[in-house]
Amino acid sequence: MEENIIVEVKSDQQDFYDELKILMNHTGKVKSETLKTDRKYVVERKGEIVLREIEEEFSKVGLDFSYDDYIKKNFFISVGLRAASLLLIKKICGFTEDHIVEMGSLAPKASIFTRIILKRLSNIELMIKEIPRHWNRFYTVGKMIPFEYSGEQRFFILQLKDFDVHPILCHFYRGYCKGIMTLSGYTVKDVIEKRCVHRGDGYHEFYITW
Repeated sequence: MEENIIVEVKSDQQDFYDELKILMNHTGKVKSETLKTDRKYVVERKGEIVLREIEEEFSKVGLDFSYDDYIKKNFFISVGLRAASLLLIKKICGFTEDHIVEMGSLAPKASIFTRIILKRLSNIELMIKEIPRHWNRFYTVGKMIPFEYSGEQRFFILQLKDFDVHPILCHFYRGYCKGIMTLSGYTVKDVIEKRCVHRGDGYHEFYITW
């Protein structure tokens, strides 16, 4: 009985790293600057030693990886590597999906460029119009489209199309939507992903209320 349990654990571990290898072959790209949030979040909550442990885990999928090096170079990396970073952080740190959402909510503050852009936009209508261009500055895959907005009813809907990577990014983007609104001076009530390609829908749809 004990031997069977050990074999099963090893199999689950191998499946996890096989999944990472497949993810990291994704052809879509994202700026490595986006890893700033991951690094900062882990260091502040778990410390530098745990960050190094996460970096070492990348060697199991054949990658010599350093957050500092990748962030400093700020080049385009596979969007699958972006997802792999979150998955390894969640695994090593014992984080939940709520931690990933929280991490996403802090991401806008980590980008100087994002903070500058938001300060220059005087109202929410201008901010919403800027979203597609802002997405394209960081990603070579996917289209982030403002779909519907109501200032009176205090909601707007964002659709993310042509983007199929991993569900962990859905949690991160829920947080990111909240972070963008918060940085713009709004108190967000909720961000709900009403549609998701990982649930069989044709695109992602985020419903934001404040």
